[in-house]
Amino acid sequence: MPDSLADRGLADPSREDYTTVDARVAAEWPLRTDEPKLVVGAEVGYALETPLAAATGTGGSGDAGGLAWQVQASVLDFAPRHHIGLVAGRVDAGWLLSPDHRPNDRLAEIAYQWQFRPKTSMEARFRERREIEHPAGTRARVDRDLYVRVTHKF
Repeated sequence: MPDSLADRGLADPSREDYTTVDARVAAEWPLRTDEPKLVVGAEVGYALETPLAAATGTGGSGDAGGLAWQVQASVLDFAPRHHIGLVAGRVDAGWLLSPDHRPNDRLAEIAYQWQFRPKTSMEARFRERREIEHPAGTRARVDRDLYVRVTHKF
């Protein structure tokens, strides 16, 4: 993204190109002949240009880290119409392009889905996000959330 990275912070007019490299892979295996499947996936990304660590609020000298990764594993139909999955990931402060992961966070989550009627399902997720680096004199931000959602298709 040309001239989109505020490499010295938003108050400074300096802008750099923001360039990243990203790769994803996923695979699926049947666990038994009667439907359960294991699905695993991984993604890794790297930002070639990142803001200064001081501009991200993480302290330190030099540029913020630009590595981001996540791994996922799910078991689909472990019981009829029941699915469960795990996700773990880490995103350095200089990785700025994730809709699911905040910069400078580690994430772990477990999700469950049950389709109890042909057009109705229930999902539940527990997630913890933990700040990796934080300014001296402060404590790491830790967010834990749980949600349950029932969906009906009309």
